Amino acid sequence: MISAVNRRGGMRFMIEEKGVNADVICRFLNHLMAGGKASVFLIWDGHPVHKSGQVKKTVESYDGKLRLYLLPGYSPELNPGEGVWREVKSHRLGRAGIFSFADMKSKALGALRSLLQRPDIIRGFFHTPSTLYAL
Repeated sequence: MISAVNRRGGMRFMIEEKGVNADVICRFLNHLMAGGKASVFLIWDGHPVHKSGQVKKTVESYDGKLRLYLLPGYSPELNPGEGVWREVKSHRLGRAGIFSFADMKSKALGALRSLLQRPDIIRGFFHTPSTLYAL
């Protein structure tokens, strides 16, 4: 699962069945930027794939409309996007019986779609003591 949130309560996401690699990240970045005229400012953790040459080229291809803020290592509390994981895992999937990978994917998709309908919860990800800087 890859997601991006904004302070107005919007969210974009993608579920990837296999591991997340540079191709997947670039596809997600292109998904984020599709049709958008406004600049996008992403807060990213230090995952090695975020620093790959392919990802750097994709970011550069947007001529400054896609900007990155890299968080220090091991600091998920600083990333408003971690709220998506917390919400989906702790409050939705964690309480459901999961019987197969397809079942997990279906329930994760349902949880993400449900979260899309709750911009108040998404906005709240930016209102913790550790994430206020992102406002």
